Amino acid sequence: MEIEDGGKKGLRLRERFDKYLRIPMRDTVEATGVQRSIEEACRYIDDARLHSTPIYVHCKAGKSRSVLAAMAYLIHANHWTL
Repeated sequence: MEIEDGGKKGLRLRERFDKYLRIPMRDTVEATGVQRSIEEACRYIDDARLHSTPIYVHCKAGKSRSVLAAMAYLIHANHWTL
């Protein structure tokens, strides 16, 4: 699963995986549609877990968007509150 700014070319990892999802998301405070993107990421990870499929979550820098998706999924899957 790739979470990157819609205007960039990305890391081009699509050909290395059988199933691939790209979620456009800007890495700025002003980004819009973040909740929708995170919900999509959680559904994708839920499906991967349901089928015991490993999943690789990445973004360009690997320090905010991918971490956001992973943490959001942990909160979602474990029914944690903030």
